[in-house]
Amino acid sequence: MRSGPLPALRHWVAPAAAVVGVALVVAGVVLAVNRGGPGAAVGAKGRTAGSTSGPDLKVGNGDEVVAKGIVVAAPGRPVVFCPPLPQADAGSVPGEESPPVCSGKPRPVVVTGVDLSLLSKAATRKGVRFGYAELRGVWRDWTIAVTSQGPYTEPLERSDLASPCPPPPGGWKSNAELADTGTDRLSAFIARHPDRFGAQWIAYADLDEEPPNDGPDFEHAKQIFVVGVVEGDLDDARRELASIYGGNLCVTRTEQSITRREQVAGALEGLWTDRADVLIGTSGMSSPRMLPSVDLVVMDQPMHDVLARIGWDEFDVEAAIRPVR
Repeated sequence: MRSGPLPALRHWVAPAAAVVGVALVVAGVVLAVNRGGPGAAVGAKGRTAGSTSGPDLKVGNGDEVVAKGIVVAAPGRPVVFCPPLPQADAGSVPGEESPPVCSGKPRPVVVTGVDLSLLSKAATRKGVRFGYAELRGVWRDWTIAVTSQGPYTEPLERSDLASPCPPPPGGWKSNAELADTGTDRLSAFIARHPDRFGAQWIAYADLDEEPPNDGPDFEHAKQIFVVGVVEGDLDDARRELASIYGGNLCVTRTEQSITRREQVAGALEGLWTDRADVLIGTSGMSSPRMLPSVDLVVMDQPMHDVLARIGWDEFDVEAAIRPVR
């Protein structure tokens, strides 16, 4: 592992290897996916303000639902809905890209009553018509009977990169001052105490000096190593960690330990194999709760029951198809 200043990152990245997907460890620090957005408010063990709790996402036959994502109409096949998919054939020769595929994992949802002429970003490749839409309709047995259709709008996903700690006396150190601050020693110490510590991530100070969409390098923003503490006094932990790490350090309270996070992530990983019909994936951790997160096509009753057994307070969950309450 390298020592020295932590690399600047625009987005959080996936946590432990126990979670399905790509895990990126930077200087021994496992970072997290942030879903909260700027200024998100949260209680001690609550969800981001304004979000829907896990149990409230459950969908059953006859429920009115809203679905935001891609619609694919292949010749001779039913029109289907999928959650937003990664860009297919990135880097392919223009004009030779393959159409998006919406089958298998995750399971596609048949949609009836879609007006293909109203799709956003509509295109046709090799006879397959596709585009994005926000659909409302009635859910029944993996089919949505569409009753209204609107344009697709991209979700706002700017990461909340601000530090949860106030600056220390004298202010945060500049990145130029973070040459060799003991990152490896700090990471090794935290790893030896997985029941005491929780999530760790990189936050930034002086973000207002950066222009919007400035790319991956924050020239002016100062990097801060944030450490979540589950057990013990925060001031004691801060003094102890500061004796190991000489860089910008923020010590804050988190509810889930490294040990518990790995247990939950392992339980969620099994869903990828067992319930691939409804699961998009498990990805990173969600802020501000810093818990493992689950992304679903839809939460049907069987998936609801499985997640309930793991415990709603142990993870955050999102669904591409949501009930209209």
